[in-house]
Amino acid sequence: MAGSQVAYDGTWRDANPEEIQSLLNAQAPHTYRFRVPKAKVVSIDDKVRGRIDWDVQATIGDFILLRSNGVPVYNFCVAVDDALMGVTTVVRAEEHLTNTVRQLLVLEALGFQEPFYAHASLILGSDRAKLSKRHGATSCGQFRARGYLPDAMINYLALLGWNDGTDKEVYSRRELIEAFDLSRVTASPAMFDNAKLRWLNGQHLRAMRLADLLPLVSEHFQDSGLIPDNTTEVESPTSTSIDAFIVASTSIAQPKAELVTDITELTKEVLVYPFLETLTECANETSISNILNDDFTSFVHALIISYDAQEAPLFCYKASLAANTDAAGVTNWLERIGDTSGRSKKRLLMPARLALTGRTTGMDVPSQLKVIQCAKDAGCGEGICISLEKRIDMLRAYVSRAPSSSGKLIISNSVRSTKGLDLDAFAKLRQVYESNRRTAPDDATMFKLLKDAFDTQ
Repeated sequence: MAGSQVAYDGTWRDANPEEIQSLLNAQAPHTYRFRVPKAKVVSIDDKVRGRIDWDVQATIGDFILLRSNGVPVYNFCVAVDDALMGVTTVVRAEEHLTNTVRQLLVLEALGFQEPFYAHASLILGSDRAKLSKRHGATSCGQFRARGYLPDAMINYLALLGWNDGTDKEVYSRRELIEAFDLSRVTASPAMFDNAKLRWLNGQHLRAMRLADLLPLVSEHFQDSGLIPDNTTEVESPTSTSIDAFIVASTSIAQPKAELVTDITELTKEVLVYPFLETLTECANETSISNILNDDFTSFVHALIISYDAQEAPLFCYKASLAANTDAAGVTNWLERIGDTSGRSKKRLLMPARLALTGRTTGMDVPSQLKVIQCAKDAGCGEGICISLEKRIDMLRAYVSRAPSSSGKLIISNSVRSTKGLDLDAFAKLRQVYESNRRTAPDDATMFKLLKDAFDTQ
């Protein structure tokens, strides 16, 4: 019957010793089996499942100890190895229950003391099937690459089928060592919940000391191309500025991240400047239209005038100063612009965020500007980092297009009819470039992509 145990039929169990010796002398292929005593019953007091009894002859029969190629089987080796190492408690998955029968028989035959056993339940996927590759990452390396922390993984795995009797969920390694007891392990299978693991990882990540988190972030920054992958431990002006960029990025993103890779993605969001895309794609959204209709163009004009008058914090002009500067000065600068232009704080922050970051959401603007300038100083984020200076230049272009009082751009029919490069076209071409810059093999291919996109305007 499919799935049933197939026991040895005992053909050679009681064979004539002389016949056996004759075959051995003739070098006939053979195996060595464990002769199981008839009516033998093996029992264990499992630490998780309680008392378990097996009728050995009915369950496994005479089992192999040494294969025909001369290699001993797992159950013989592991039993002897555990005994010689003095193992007192064996904790493993319930799949090994039938192995326990064979190992106990070996230990008994050799006169070794049997250990205690604890057979934990399997971990199941969301479909209640045994966790496997089809459910996603299953190796430590895969989880590490996805941004999970060792301590969070240990914490989460410990909670699969165990608790200390309280509602506590976040544990350090030391706390787990002190609290763990086999008596609290349940026999019911545990469900692997990726959302819960991610949440728990976030708890550990946000509680980490910055110094412990930085090496992990650096590794992921290298993998994503944000920093050079040839960064060395030898201190140099370049390495120092790269370190400053990593520190600034991690400091701003850590409170919002759940995975180490989140810090990478949040940093990329800071470095890019989707100002034109936001205006063209989200103009009809209430949050954007409210900003544009509140004389946004005049605010941008005031921002540019103040920047050109060198009224912004010094690191906004000299990127090398960003690492050691308190970015809070940006807030004071924007408030002065608000006072000059007669804008209350409520009417100031959102247009400032849109103008300087290209978005209406995200981390605080001063910290974002610090990260941007640190990246510029270190030469990081190549291909995606738009410095503050370039952002101001793009704002100049925006203002020069003579927006109406609603804040929306007026583009003449003559410009559209001759396919002039208005902001809509520019935003589209930039999207095409960003989508293909890593895959286009050469400049000619990229030029064709951009030309085709422009011709379809």
